[in-house]
Amino acid sequence: MNDKPKKGSRLAIIDDDRILQRILSTKLEALGYDVSVYDGATQAVAGLKAKAVDLIILDLIMPEMDWFEFLKYWRDHGSALVIVLSNLSDPADIGRCKELGAREFFVKANYSFEDILTAITAQLKSAE
Repeated sequence: MNDKPKKGSRLAIIDDDRILQRILSTKLEALGYDVSVYDGATQAVAGLKAKAVDLIILDLIMPEMDWFEFLKYWRDHGSALVIVLSNLSDPADIGRCKELGAREFFVKANYSFEDILTAITAQLKSAE
């Protein structure tokens, strides 16, 4: 696996789980990614207007704005790729996410950091 980030790759983590935020951001920053962290979609929308990113790691259960609204908004206003990392596993939710532009969908309990990193790397390469 080539886990080297594309030079200058910027990622955003949108998740209200502070422990997961810290784990993911620490590991991704150690690999050379520039990582921004947001507690919810409303905060992320404002932050992403100020600092564009290449890829978003999105949790679905968030305060303020639900994931459906965020993905609809992002499809119409954003350009970063989206990978969903959630505890939801309903096939209908997965299908809706993909219909709204999510490139990958991971159920948190079922995947390792290495699996997620592989997806990040592949999606960034596909966007080159």
